[in-house]
Amino acid sequence: MKAFLLLVFLSFTLAVSAENSTATLTRQAVMFKETNPFSERLFTIPVGTSVKIIAEVGAFYRVEYQEQVGYINRANFAEATPPPTRIIDENCGEDAEIIINTYILDRQAEFPGGMNAMHRFLWSNIRFPIYALERCIQGTVFGTLVVECDGRISNIEITRSVHQVLDDEFIRVLKLMPIWNPGTLNGKPVRVQVNMPMRFTLEGDCVPTVRERERNRRR
Repeated sequence: MKAFLLLVFLSFTLAVSAENSTATLTRQAVMFKETNPFSERLFTIPVGTSVKIIAEVGAFYRVEYQEQVGYINRANFAEATPPPTRIIDENCGEDAEIIINTYILDRQAEFPGGMNAMHRFLWSNIRFPIYALERCIQGTVFGTLVVECDGRISNIEITRSVHQVLDDEFIRVLKLMPIWNPGTLNGKPVRVQVNMPMRFTLEGDCVPTVRERERNRRR
């Protein structure tokens, strides 16, 4: 039944305007939450609706509609191509300088809503790894990230490790971050490196789990 519905809803073609990266549906379609034909459906999109094409992701196009982002199988597009990355000026792009000495900036790169909002984001998204809980592994992971000219996060690196499982969680959470407010120099956005510590702390005196103590006795 699911396969049948998929064929019905996703049988459409699109007329594409490369100039503004939009596509107009000529038949009814469904936009999915993830790049999976049987994932959660966000919208049934009526005929004549224009959607914004963001990027190509495997067999799908990532699109925006009614302030929601989802996926439509790209095999159903007539001539759609992802919009090219817009380079703001010579201060941007993969080869542009990354500003490390942030004191020279007009405006610092900032998490949307400021430091308190970032702390709430981290608190809501950090998941203490079970492996670390069982073995009382804790400490502060230090790393850096780059805020690009358009606010995207890139170049996440670990500068001081505690343990691989905590390092992995550090990277996972940073990849979830929303678009930042970019830093500026002489009134123009620039690439900025940001230092990012993340503390993993267990309350009280940590005692390894029974399972871990048994493992240690066998060694």
